[in-house]
Amino acid sequence: MTKPRRLHKTFPWDHYVDEENKKVYAYIPGGYPTVLGLPTVMDQFFPGYKGAICTKEHLNSLKENNS
Repeated sequence: MTKPRRLHKTFPWDHYVDEENKKVYAYIPGGYPTVLGLPTVMDQFFPGYKGAICTKEHLNSLKENNS
């Protein structure tokens, strides 16, 4: 049995990790249907965390306010 192949070694989208609430906010510029891959990628990179899609502006705000 072979191991599943991982396409990315790092999280593929710009994101912010909220450790306290176990939530990852991601900005996915491609929109639909790319956003459908978020749950699968979350399981690979952040098991146990919830994923949330946000705008670039909201992501920048999260990063600025929590740096």
